[in-house]
Amino acid sequence: MLRKLAIVAWVYVLEGFPMGVYQEVLPVYLRRHDVTLTAIGLLSALSIAWSLKMFWSPLVDRFGGRRQWIAGAMLAMAVCLAMLSGGSPATLGTAMWVSIAIYCVASATQDIAIDAYTIGLVEHGEEGPVNAVRMIAYKVGSIAAGGGMLLLTHWIDWEGAFGTAALASLVMAVSVRASPEVRVAPEARGHALSHLRRWLDRPDLVPMVAFVLLYRVGDRAMGPMVRPLWVDLGYSDAEIGLVANTLGQVATALGAITGAACVVRLGVARSLWVLGGLALASNLA
Repeated sequence: MLRKLAIVAWVYVLEGFPMGVYQEVLPVYLRRHDVTLTAIGLLSALSIAWSLKMFWSPLVDRFGGRRQWIAGAMLAMAVCLAMLSGGSPATLGTAMWVSIAIYCVASATQDIAIDAYTIGLVEHGEEGPVNAVRMIAYKVGSIAAGGGMLLLTHWIDWEGAFGTAALASLVMAVSVRASPEVRVAPEARGHALSHLRRWLDRPDLVPMVAFVLLYRVGDRAMGPMVRPLWVDLGYSDAEIGLVANTLGQVATALGAITGAACVVRLGVARSLWVLGGLALASNLA
């Protein structure tokens, strides 16, 4: 069981790493290079890749193994980070935006593969400790990328920080080969598309999708602009990396634990109203 938990922890560090780069590092990097707030706000639209990943998730079941998908996604992200290390946003232009878009799609695909891999690895009755490890490991990966890269810029330049992240992604891709293979059930390969079609035929699909997309729209709108605001207020990369990306991630983990306690005490529906209201109030503040 301990070996299994260690494997789960490592793959979720891998899953958290790209999100730390996208959410925590890129807005600061772009603002440091005088990219407009409008362009940075538009960058957040690329997060639609994580919302739409369910539509290409059947491909992960149908073709190849989960480890191959994880490693392939990490290699694609390593290439994208290497491209970002080659110059500033002003000189990269369209190539930079294409690289970031590919990075988002690769990260979302990696999420699909890692979640599927973990489900195949874990036996019934082991979900409790595995879920706790998943949450903590994901945050560790996000902190390592978000806080670590911004702290690196205190000693090396941005190109060096992105080059280091590209090398780390390459090493993580290779490390996946050391994890055990998980067998993909034949029914998953043969009927994945039919399962997706059946899900799309649900009578409550539209309101359900609207709820998922709109419930956190306030946070999604405000979140990408917080880091550029801190840059404009004169905070250093190290300060942003420590407070927003490290302490902030710890606060998010504590919030997840608090949210779970609220659900147990208040139920899902009441918790969504109470906690959603508090989240919107923090944006208003």
